[in-house]
Amino acid sequence: SFDTLWKVLINPIHYSDLGYIIITVLVALSAYHYLRVLRLDKMAAAFGAVAMTLSGYHFTLFSAGHRGYLIMMPYVILCFAIVEQIIAYGYKCKWYHFVMISAGAAAGLTYQPDIFLLFVGALAIYAIARLCTIATRTGWKAYFAKNGRHFALSIVALIVFFAIIGTPSVRNIFENTLTGREEQLEQSKAATAQVADSATSTESIDSKWIFATGWSLPPDELIELAVPSPYGFDTGNPKAPYIGELGRPHDWKPNSNMFGNYRQHNLYAGMLQIGIALFAIILCFALFGKKTEAKQDAADSSTQSPDYQGVGLVWFGIIIVAMILSLGRFTPIYALFYKLPVMDMIRCPVKFIHILELGIAVLVGFGIDALLKHKDDDKRVTLVGRISMLLLIAV
Repeated sequence: SFDTLWKVLINPIHYSDLGYIIITVLVALSAYHYLRVLRLDKMAAAFGAVAMTLSGYHFTLFSAGHRGYLIMMPYVILCFAIVEQIIAYGYKCKWYHFVMISAGAAAGLTYQPDIFLLFVGALAIYAIARLCTIATRTGWKAYFAKNGRHFALSIVALIVFFAIIGTPSVRNIFENTLTGREEQLEQSKAATAQVADSATSTESIDSKWIFATGWSLPPDELIELAVPSPYGFDTGNPKAPYIGELGRPHDWKPNSNMFGNYRQHNLYAGMLQIGIALFAIILCFALFGKKTEAKQDAADSSTQSPDYQGVGLVWFGIIIVAMILSLGRFTPIYALFYKLPVMDMIRCPVKFIHILELGIAVLVGFGIDALLKHKDDDKRVTLVGRISMLLLIAV
């Protein structure tokens, strides 16, 4: 990682500032590369890359000091790009693609293992869904006749490469990260017991649940994705205080002397970005009415035009899941997620907004691509554009 190599060469102040600039550039470049792999127009890929880089929750992590997440993000996006290449290009992929996935995963796990684990889940869903969409279009038998042996050998290579490259990162998770998380949990239990109401038995309070869901996103505050700071800006500004519930203690009561909340982030993804993403989603559904072309040869899938349905609807599904899970304790669905292995160690459900932001950036790229390639006689795109803009105005 560049961050590991150059920190010993530069003054700490300059290292910090320049590091954030370099990370921002790397996020933009990785997002641009991914969208180009999806065969989008260069201008559309550039719009999507900027949308990702300037997404509110991602960008304000600079002020929150979450440097590990910021450094991890280019590796995450690169993994999505390589997975897309492997599935879409099939046997044409090279062995070094699997080395790059192993290296990217190892680097991501080193910097932010809990968030990266969430992205690995999204990446797995994405890979399975893309395999289904591409293999269905080209024919499962034809697809695996050309790619089956290559995939089998590649999966073995991927496991071997990750075992070699990723072992230090996995060891770090068990030796340091999980230990640190257990220490945080013990501190949370002590704090919960200290502030518990005298009439409430501390045994009846699930400290681990409180610890894991402490930064759950209230459903009504999802509006901030399209509307800038509807509940105020921050907790330390008397002129424009934040009056929402994100970051508020679980036992907070109105008119009490307890500190209301501690919020560091802004969730604003951009009204224009949301509008274009909404346009892309509706367009993807509208394309279902279009006659599909005859099945194409599996070897030629890499040369086709952007797969609006295959990619757009996959990311739409991932966005919906991420949005629901970001609500945390405000939805009963998170209780089921919480019971999965290791998931009880992940805190702050609002982190799922990271995945949602990447999905929005991809949809922005597809929306711009559709607008750039729009023909005057294509009434479908015009109608979808009007509908999505009316919905945005309603929001």
